[in-house]
Amino acid sequence: MLEDLLLYYDHPVWPIFLVVISTFVLEDIAIIGAGFLAASEKMAPGLAFFAVCLGIFIGDTALYLLGRLALVWPWLRHKMRQPLIRRQMRPLQLSPWSQIMLIRCMPGIRTFGYIACGLARVHPVPFCLANVCLYCGVGCGSVFHYVVFRATVWRGAAWIYVVLVTGGLSVVLARPTSN
Repeated sequence: MLEDLLLYYDHPVWPIFLVVISTFVLEDIAIIGAGFLAASEKMAPGLAFFAVCLGIFIGDTALYLLGRLALVWPWLRHKMRQPLIRRQMRPLQLSPWSQIMLIRCMPGIRTFGYIACGLARVHPVPFCLANVCLYCGVGCGSVFHYVVFRATVWRGAAWIYVVLVTGGLSVVLARPTSN
């Protein structure tokens, strides 16, 4: 089936487009699929990795912007001012790095978590940087590396690197910001 889908169009941009669009549906499967495309030499590994990261970045930013756009409605803006809601949004505003890391790592809350980041008016720069660093750099990189280079000896060391980088990022960047 993959062969039929890849041969549907002969244009070289088609596999890139396919990987980017597939991240909107299931990110993890898209990463593994792009890794298999790279391992079978149907795509260059760097290009497949870039396509996955681009798709993840576009999808996450679109959910964040959906939350920001929802604040246009006066009814929702009024609801966001209630004390209970403000108390729930405060951690997102004080330490976006750690909250985004938590949202990214916990299954099932990514869609609502990113919309909540938009509703909480998390600054877009930390939001985008956290997504690029935490997932595109660490999570996607480790899974992609494992799928493409699964037969290499360095495979075991890759997971140690990922743990060290993730731990370092969480310690340095997860501190609450001062307001």
